[in-house]
Amino acid sequence: MGIITENNMNWGIKIIITLALFIAVIVSFGVYMVSNNTDTLEIGDYYEQGLQYDEVYRRRQNVRQHEALPRITIAADTLTIQFVQPGNKGQLLLRRPSDQAQDVVIPFDFADRLLRLPMQAFSRGAWELQLEWEAAGIPYQFEKQLFLSK
Repeated sequence: MGIITENNMNWGIKIIITLALFIAVIVSFGVYMVSNNTDTLEIGDYYEQGLQYDEVYRRRQNVRQHEALPRITIAADTLTIQFVQPGNKGQLLLRRPSDQAQDVVIPFDFADRLLRLPMQAFSRGAWELQLEWEAAGIPYQFEKQLFLSK
């Protein structure tokens, strides 16, 4: 008579078993979330970026002060960046907020004022564009949010 069957199991034991299963599911979700630390809202090198804030601020101010705001357009799956002055050297960072593995850094150095980049290989959705460049010996930095809708 030591075996519990459905016929002789009272409602108290059913509640305890249900609560035990519920707690086991909650604990397993907690372990899963802690073991898969994929918090993409946090930048890995935030301390180093904080130390360089004055330089970043100066670069952004140079864009305003020298009226060097680049014109950015996306047409026919091509990203076009038109700089105000010729002779630009720097890097373009395309950052994917939802997946850091898709981030791309593209260095550039050209005498022209146009930079064209085909966007067919990029996933559709939200992207952060960050430009750091130098023209005529003056450093600049510019950021813009993009949405690719292929």
